[in-house]
Amino acid sequence: MSMSRIDWEHLPEHVHHAVEAHTGPVIKAETVSGGKNSRIAACVFTADQPVFVKGMPSDHLQHPAQQREAAINPYVAPRAWLPRSCGESRTAGGTS
Repeated sequence: MSMSRIDWEHLPEHVHHAVEAHTGPVIKAETVSGGKNSRIAACVFTADQPVFVKGMPSDHLQHPAQQREAAINPYVAPRAWLPRSCGESRTAGGTS
């Protein structure tokens, strides 16, 4: 199921704060064009490293699929951090 992206600059401030609590300040963000299973998919750049961030509103029909993906992340992407609830959105991310 393909879905339109929400660009980093259009995300609510509380989502920015939740991501930056794990990454440090975001200097720049680029929406990722590949893959279409998340409303939020971006490479955010900090002073130290790029970080891939993805997520979607918790009331979206595909939200359970993203929860399953997060459950297996520790086994397939051990450097990824766990998803966090950000009000109406959930995000997950890890170093690229």
